[in-house]
Amino acid sequence: KSADEKAAATNKMASEDASITEVTDSIATIASDVATLTEGIKALDKSVATATNGRKAEHAEFTDTQSLNEAAGQLLEKAKNRLQKFYNPTLYKAPPKRELSMEDSLYSKAGRDEFVSPALVQIRSHKVALPQAPETFSGIQQPKREKSTGVIALMEMMQSDLKSDMADAEADETMGQKEYEDLMTESAATRAQDAKSITNKEAAAAEVETKVQEATESKALTTEALEDVRLTINHLHTSCDFLQENYDARKEARDNELESLKNGKAVLAGANLGF
Repeated sequence: KSADEKAAATNKMASEDASITEVTDSIATIASDVATLTEGIKALDKSVATATNGRKAEHAEFTDTQSLNEAAGQLLEKAKNRLQKFYNPTLYKAPPKRELSMEDSLYSKAGRDEFVSPALVQIRSHKVALPQAPETFSGIQQPKREKSTGVIALMEMMQSDLKSDMADAEADETMGQKEYEDLMTESAATRAQDAKSITNKEAAAAEVETKVQEATESKALTTEALEDVRLTINHLHTSCDFLQENYDARKEARDNELESLKNGKAVLAGANLGF
């Protein structure tokens, strides 16, 4: 019986050791998954920050470019209007009267009715500068209308190119903003999913750790029971070994004692066994 109890306790302990090993490996796997997800969230946050900074830079560049293009458009329109004053006075639009500053007054007294600050406006990768006014005395003069057609057409072509550049830039900005918003939406969804997975895995790890603790406590009880069985077996071996080792001597002593009892009984019955 003790041997059977010992075998059962030994098998139970082996099963508990296997269970503890399996659960410990499971905890290690969960910890590795959590670490991977955490690193993924950090990398995602970094990419989101990089995309945000890039989008801000692109928007700032777009704003500056559009401002420059608008300034260039106003400058071209003003230059075109001044050319109209020379070539087609009927199409000239006089600027609204305004109170002149001291500097503008000096320009006005010098014969200029408008003051345009000299500027060089950059439009994307090319520069636009005001065309020089045609010479009025160059030998053979062409009619004003012919010159007007070429110069005004050039101005209008420049304005068209400028508007086209602005439209392209606005389309690029709209597309870039949409791509950025889509990226932010996808990144937020991915981050939320990863964070949820981390929470679930941490909860699973806590549950598994509870199982490890229970298995460890159960193993301790099994170890104690096995030790008790071993002590019982040892005690039984001690008693049985003593009986086995002294069996012959005790049997002989018993036989001698029995013989003595028989002799004593015979003496008491009057038999003369000695003679």
